[in-house]
Amino acid sequence: MVTKLMATFDGKAFIPESTVGLKPNTRCELTVRSDEAVDIPADVPYPLMEIHKLATDMGVTDLADRHQHYAHPGPEGD
Repeated sequence: MVTKLMATFDGKAFIPESTVGLKPNTRCELTVRSDEAVDIPADVPYPLMEIHKLATDMGVTDLADRHQHYAHPGPEGD
């Protein structure tokens, strides 16, 4: 049985916000993901901006149309 529910951690135990439907002392596997926003320090670069810095203009204007040609040059790629 798989059930998704919201719960609050009181420092010692998880308190479900709704009925769980399990017998007492039933063993369960929990995956915990906080719904709080993660504070990222200002000095940590945004990954997509780092990738953008690697971009080079190669003068290719038809990449979408001829992707196979550029990805696999040669007789098979044409």
